[in-house]
Amino acid sequence: MIPLGMSQNEIIGRLLQIGFYMPFITLCLFFSREKIASRNFRLSIDALITLAAATNPVVFSVAGIYTIRKFITSNDKKYFFNEHMLLLIMLGVLFLIIAPKMIGVGGIVEKFDGKNLIELITARSILYPFVFKFYSELNDVYSIILTIAYVLFCAFSYRKTNSKTIQDIIVITSCALVIYIAATVFGRPVLTGMLSGYQVTFLDRYFMGINIISVFLFVICLTQLSIGIKTQIITKIIYLSLLINYIINAGLIIENYSTRQAGKTTLFFSEQLCLAEKSEDPDSLTIKIYPVPEWEMKVPSIYVNMLQCRKN
Repeated sequence: MIPLGMSQNEIIGRLLQIGFYMPFITLCLFFSREKIASRNFRLSIDALITLAAATNPVVFSVAGIYTIRKFITSNDKKYFFNEHMLLLIMLGVLFLIIAPKMIGVGGIVEKFDGKNLIELITARSILYPFVFKFYSELNDVYSIILTIAYVLFCAFSYRKTNSKTIQDIIVITSCALVIYIAATVFGRPVLTGMLSGYQVTFLDRYFMGINIISVFLFVICLTQLSIGIKTQIITKIIYLSLLINYIINAGLIIENYSTRQAGKTTLFFSEQLCLAEKSEDPDSLTIKIYPVPEWEMKVPSIYVNMLQCRKN
């Protein structure tokens, strides 16, 4: 139910995009790991966390945040270190292997636009799941005010709860949110060139992982206010408002019949294969792919030549 702007077509149904959810999945794995007594089960979770880090390097930072926070608040630091030593070794080795390949800006060709930096950090990253219906009505001033309100709300919830576990979750999730946003800003600064004064949200895939962490943190904080009659009423009003917002605007979240932003323009992929051209590699052919003409890919010529259109 996380709103995906106008580009569900490049997200839903494409396993590649699950990588953007890995930091959130890692948080869930870490928080679940605390409640598991089976050593074999914990080792399985450690393997999944390592796999998540190999998929999205932001996971290294999430793991670091979790380890530092839990180590500081642990009553038995030696036991905690022993329980996490194998995971830390696996993540350390993996980091050394992939760190040299972590620099890059992907396939985005836009230039950095400082005018959209506030929008990227506040409205698009933190606020979008709550204001997606009214996103085009925002500006930098509203975005900053609402983001400050979001931060103060989380801080108030942190002070309100008496649960050490919940406090750890709020701190770790908050830090993960900030680091994920920072990684997006510094790792993909050209995303500012894709935004246009609160009029577009593309490329949505880069923000959906941040958005779900923002929602998760908000829900965790909201549950801490259900103490006392007045706060319970306020909490229920907020819950109901969010629910109504999502129900009324379900059409913006779920595409029922046809995509709002088609990936195909004129040719099907099979038709593009039939228009394959020779490449420098004699065993491969080059085909143009969406968005034409900027992108192209090489495919083994033996498979293309097997198509009926190539025979004709």
